[in-house]
Amino acid sequence: MSNASCRLCAAQRLEPLLDLGSMPVAHRLLESADSAEECFPFALAVCAECGLVQIEKPIDPERLYSGYNYNFSSWKFEPHLEAELQTIVERIAPDSVLEIGCNDGRFLEALRARGVARCAGIEPNPAPAALARERGLDVYGGYASPELVAQIVAERGTFDLVVARQVLEHVHNPVGFLGAARAALVPGGYLFVDIPEFGPARALGDCSVLWEEHVSYFTDATLRAAVRRAGFEPTWSARYDFSGTTLAALAKSGERAIAGALEDDLAVELAATRAFPRRVGEYRERLRAVLARARSLGVRVVLYGVGVRACTAVNGLDLGASFDLVLDDQPERQGKFMPGTRLPIVAPQTLAASRGPVLCALAVNNENEARVRARLDGILGAQVRYLSICGPANVWDELDRAERCTWAAA
Repeated sequence: MSNASCRLCAAQRLEPLLDLGSMPVAHRLLESADSAEECFPFALAVCAECGLVQIEKPIDPERLYSGYNYNFSSWKFEPHLEAELQTIVERIAPDSVLEIGCNDGRFLEALRARGVARCAGIEPNPAPAALARERGLDVYGGYASPELVAQIVAERGTFDLVVARQVLEHVHNPVGFLGAARAALVPGGYLFVDIPEFGPARALGDCSVLWEEHVSYFTDATLRAAVRRAGFEPTWSARYDFSGTTLAALAKSGERAIAGALEDDLAVELAATRAFPRRVGEYRERLRAVLARARSLGVRVVLYGVGVRACTAVNGLDLGASFDLVLDDQPERQGKFMPGTRLPIVAPQTLAASRGPVLCALAVNNENEARVRARLDGILGAQVRYLSICGPANVWDELDRAERCTWAAA
């Protein structure tokens, strides 16, 4: 047991769970193969009191986010966007919305187009905040502290709905964050959150969902416990195939916080979590064997994608020596080198003249795979075979197929 306190329930019952060792920051691509690189410890713990999985020693946000002025929401394909908007309009029909972590304002703009009269946002990154203001949105810089929320309420009044999409997993004090959100609401107002859900990845042993920016890893059970501690009652939830599995939830503000154990069986939750490291280890050994076998048969083994999931999968599973190079379609990434492994990042067209079979490990979110495969098919033709290494695709079924491949037809 650790003497550190759980960031959700404050109990000093943290158990070591999974240690990935010293890891680079995923978004810091290297300019050259010999560039200096800063690495940090990456170890997970689980709270035996409430079940929350969390990074033991998160990187100081001032160091982590320094110079981080990209990754705006409009760059991402969000297949669940319309469904979330429709849920809010149909179930809440708010006249006023505050979005915490509004990024470049895409979601707020869509709500405004659906009739929300009063929209405001909070965004600490100045670059996307400026884009949101260009959309005519009222955006406050900084983090959602009680002081900033009090200022917004004093200037603009309380809100029917607070939205926090892909935010809660980043904050170091989730109950405090949710309390600040509650302070911005009218009595009986609603909170809408979506988060990367850890449960499906936990079952698969998929460590690609781990990221130094995500300091907490919520399941459906631990998310419900978290919002209850901050005085909300969950009323609705849904799952979407986005960035792994995204769990979206609505919760109504009540009169008091409910600080207690999980609604679900804590023993069941902890048993599933404690099995995660074993599943990760089993998957790592089988995947490395599949890639080694392909190379022994003269197959060129490449990785597609240098996003954060790729970085964690390749470095966390020690796969750097398994790949010849990394493919990525984004011109801003080409010519650079992958964090940790220092693998060169090239355009897929680089392999157009290659002869012989190619095994391409896909380290992209599943919602993007069909388009990636179509592009690569057009470049590499029948010689390429694919292996998905990120959930929620069944990565074990993917290994089964790769193990059966004879490569004779490639």
